[in-house]
Amino acid sequence: MMNESNCSNNSFSSSERNRILVAVAGNGACSLLFCTLAVVILIALRLYKHLVYRLAMYQMFGAGLLGLSNGMLFMLYGYSDNLYYHVSCKFTAFFTQYCTWVEIIFTGWLTFH
Repeated sequence: MMNESNCSNNSFSSSERNRILVAVAGNGACSLLFCTLAVVILIALRLYKHLVYRLAMYQMFGAGLLGLSNGMLFMLYGYSDNLYYHVSCKFTAFFTQYCTWVEIIFTGWLTFH
């Protein structure tokens, strides 16, 4: 069973944690932006009628959700002492794992189609 304090492990210094947080959350925000733009373009050009483009659109949607879950790390910073932090940390971990599996499934589906 996992230790409950895994989400609040403070093995990094404050400046290292800030740099990691900005890199991961910034990457997630950019990913969400570009994936949303790609889905809008696919819908605007009506390419969703073909199966391969529809699968690519689902792939972009899953990548956007993964970017959103990485971007949610900004919400977790600074709340390490209350219940909101622990619930948010567990939800973010679950959501990230779920989005990763969605990415794996749609990548396999596109590969073997």
